[in-house]
Amino acid sequence: MGLENLLQTAVHLEEEGYRHYSENADKASNPLSRRLLETLAEQEIQHKSIIQKLGESIDLSTTTTGDLDNDRVEEAVREVFKESEESERRKWHVEDLSIYQKAREMEEKSIEIYKQMLNEVQDQKQKEFLQNLIEEERKHLESIDNIQYYLTNTEDWLSIDESRRWNWMV
Repeated sequence: MGLENLLQTAVHLEEEGYRHYSENADKASNPLSRRLLETLAEQEIQHKSIIQKLGESIDLSTTTTGDLDNDRVEEAVREVFKESEESERRKWHVEDLSIYQKAREMEEKSIEIYKQMLNEVQDQKQKEFLQNLIEEERKHLESIDNIQYYLTNTEDWLSIDESRRWNWMV
């Protein structure tokens, strides 16, 4: 698959991600899921714009570091967690596990596409951008996993290795 097709696929995946996250954020009953999904939706739109710039051969030197915020999702979720009382958090649950499953699938597919794109581009700035984008998508996966596991099995979540969970949620 050539770079042009990879770019079109990447834009399509980001659009699909945005729709999935924004539609389900509106339906989420607990604030933790809602904030996670809203923030992921915002980032998908940002990714789409940046990928379109890549396709237009616009200089990405200012995009590769400043526009991708790998910690934004965690920060947004942390705000909700801090604003909520422990008694309120105990009532939170996952409304529909398929939302998280589809999110994982989309993020994994995005990572695969960006890895393919990484092999197609020659420009070092574009390579750095794609490496940063891959890392951001991996952070999205981590976020999805943390929230899903926390909401579905809090006791087990608390016992997993600290390097695999957000410690501030304890």
